[in-house]
Amino acid sequence: MYENFKEKIEENGDNNRSKNISKSMTKKDTHRKKVRRAVEEKIKNGIENIDYVECKECGFKSTHITNHIKKHGLNKNSYQEKYPGMETTCLKNKESNRKRMLENNPNDNPKSIERMKETKAKTKDYRIVKAKSQFASGERVAAKNVGRGLGGNRPDLGHSVRSMWEANIARILRLKGIEYKFEKEAFPFYDQNGDLIDSYLPDFYLPKYNAWLEVKGQMDEISQKKILLFLNEGYRLIIVDGKIYDNLCRKFKNKLNGKWEYSGHNIKTHPELFNITSEEN
Repeated sequence: MYENFKEKIEENGDNNRSKNISKSMTKKDTHRKKVRRAVEEKIKNGIENIDYVECKECGFKSTHITNHIKKHGLNKNSYQEKYPGMETTCLKNKESNRKRMLENNPNDNPKSIERMKETKAKTKDYRIVKAKSQFASGERVAAKNVGRGLGGNRPDLGHSVRSMWEANIARILRLKGIEYKFEKEAFPFYDQNGDLIDSYLPDFYLPKYNAWLEVKGQMDEISQKKILLFLNEGYRLIIVDGKIYDNLCRKFKNKLNGKWEYSGHNIKTHPELFNITSEEN
């Protein structure tokens, strides 16, 4: 009974909303008709400086005759086919419509497009600076919706990482005596006009090999695009995907004195295991 009552209330609410909308639309239509009739009356009385178009079917004059020609069974296209070169809207109305479209649709407005480009470039520059400052201050944001997440500071490494995977790869590099710089540099990419279109921040830089290393458990379309742009610039990049990471896990998991992180065994569940700070890079 309650559900039926609730449905009835909702139905009445929808009906009331639709009535209010129809009332507001009726008021707008009435106002438009009054304005149009006033203009048509001025045109009919021969008042100067009133821009109008004339229906070739009956001689009716108005600022636009798009709706009027429907009385003759015509639409805009069929009317212009029958009367080539004839317009259904006066020049003044066309200009005002164009101006309103530009204001409402920034994609057609050159000034708005330029502003959007500047804002986008500033935003991406800000992201690059923010990414660097986060690591300088020891802050980190964990990867979202990814099981290898749990970013943050790692005391045993002496720096922050974005995920458990990156922390484990850093520990392998240290175990093997390979010097690295974590997220050393961000690379901006520009189009032919010199506008910033994207940026890429590789995970590790290996000075000895002059190469970059990226830990990528999930390769989405955006990541692929950035990596291709990076490779096209001529840089050397090593990608550690899920398959390679699993092989490294089998080989090094038992060689890190319990410091291999995974779900159920990580900096959050066993912080005491990762509090020993090793040599800095």
